[in-house]
Amino acid sequence: MLISLPTIPLVVTADGIRYLSLGLGDFFFAGTLATQTLKKFGKKTAIASAIAMTLSFGVFEAFLLSTDFGAFPGTVMIICGWIPIITWKLIAERKTKSNGTKENKLEKEFRF
Repeated sequence: MLISLPTIPLVVTADGIRYLSLGLGDFFFAGTLATQTLKKFGKKTAIASAIAMTLSFGVFEAFLLSTDFGAFPGTVMIICGWIPIITWKLIAERKTKSNGTKENKLEKEFRF
């Protein structure tokens, strides 16, 4: 299934009114990623990833409106919004774990 909405304000070309379209599978995929992010990383990260995916859609759709491309894979838009948030979260967790490990080693070394 394809969900198509007219642009606001209306963009009329020689071919007619321009529509923004997105497959139902892309909505499902974005929702699944947000849900799994919630389960693994928590509420704040899931909300940040959903917002990033939405912003990514907006940027790509604005790009599509300013070029002659007819469509762009929705999966690419979703991944471009989701990956930076997850990468940031994984790096932040790795730094926290490495700092905690160093502190624990120092505590053990200087314990009397």
